[in-house]
Amino acid sequence: MNVIYALIILLLTSTFSYAEPFYFSPQNKKTGLDYYKKIIYNGCSSLKALQEPIPQEEMKKYVQQVRKLVNEDYSRAFKENPLVKIAWEKDMETLLKDSNCQRPGNDCRVRLITVSLFYYQRLRPDIPGCQNYVSGKSPMNSQCEVELKFRSKDLRSVPKNYGAYGIGTYKDELTVIKNNTTLRTFQTVMYKDKSNLHICQEDSRYKYGLNINDPGLYYEGLNPEDDPARRIPSDCMEDKMVLEQKFIPTDFEDRSSVGEDQVDPLKKYIEDYIKNNPETIVTELEVTASSSKVPFYIMKDGKKVIDPDSQKKNAKLAQERAFFAKKVLEKMKGARSDYSKIEMSFKATLAGPDFKPTDLNERFVTRMTPGYLERIESLYKNHEKEYQNKALKAAAYELLDADKFTNMYQAKFKPFQGFKLTISGYKKEFMKCTEKAFKNKKSGSATKQ
Repeated sequence: MNVIYALIILLLTSTFSYAEPFYFSPQNKKTGLDYYKKIIYNGCSSLKALQEPIPQEEMKKYVQQVRKLVNEDYSRAFKENPLVKIAWEKDMETLLKDSNCQRPGNDCRVRLITVSLFYYQRLRPDIPGCQNYVSGKSPMNSQCEVELKFRSKDLRSVPKNYGAYGIGTYKDELTVIKNNTTLRTFQTVMYKDKSNLHICQEDSRYKYGLNINDPGLYYEGLNPEDDPARRIPSDCMEDKMVLEQKFIPTDFEDRSSVGEDQVDPLKKYIEDYIKNNPETIVTELEVTASSSKVPFYIMKDGKKVIDPDSQKKNAKLAQERAFFAKKVLEKMKGARSDYSKIEMSFKATLAGPDFKPTDLNERFVTRMTPGYLERIESLYKNHEKEYQNKALKAAAYELLDADKFTNMYQAKFKPFQGFKLTISGYKKEFMKCTEKAFKNKKSGSATKQ
């Protein structure tokens, strides 16, 4: 059967009430997330025993799409309540980096929706077309007049409006917009295809209580300071952080060739990141060129044998990659004024497990070999820190990508062949805060004069 949405009205204010002054307290947050999670899972007539793993790139796509949808519907609310937005985005970032999402049995799709729902639940969505409305200076718009008048008013005791547009219909419209946000995020994250959901058994009926009768109760200045998951300073300040980490692979089979062309994917990734993340200010790029410890061969007495200087040659390859990365990226920096203040550093290193002659036999161990999954998990566990810190592989599941690693030999050494990129900088919320403080100081000086 197709997935069927049945809109069930949930009177949240009567059936599930939070202590309002402490809505963002740790206990309310836990209770709220558990409640929404239960509602979503209870919608499946037949819930899957285990949710399938989510590749990191797919999870990143989900997070970006949900952030876009929620920001579109709550842009004004987030401007009024910037600390709520910061807390929400930090929780979204934590979820994105959770390696458990790449394991069978994760609940990350559901958590992605519930975390967002928890934060925007007490905010009022935007009325479309009213973001820049100013009474008396814009064409007559009854909806926006009501929005302007009642944006900061308590709506809990407001009855329905019958007839002309007024505060009652404004309250109803807020509820509709809020439910549409939930529906859109749900469709983005949960649909496996047009008729089935990731969390349900195929061909099972699904009902979900989307229509939450709550227009939003909190307004300007909301501060979730009781949430221990975030640490926002009371005063504005710059908070430099790692914005992104990525491993860009280079050719593994033909390791003798190094040139600028191997740096092109690295350069493109940096350019795309800066272009697609205008909410950040990039101040530092750290590039580590690495080579895995695989053998080179020489002829000795008419036989092909492993070169005892293999690791020296691998180290030289890493150094050459670092050299070309520096050449290409510094040229990119010099050609664009908006990149001029970005600091760049380059390193070369050998990375990954040590090579043993018996590893050559692993080239014949593939996904068709009995016990392959268990052997991959054991390999990852034995070199976990190397995989996590140098190859940015968060879980053994990432070594099972058949498009990248066709056998055990490749899974062991190939992840360490390439560039590890670390992008650092600032979130613009903090930078704006700093700029504002600076301007205030400047204004104060002028007043004294």
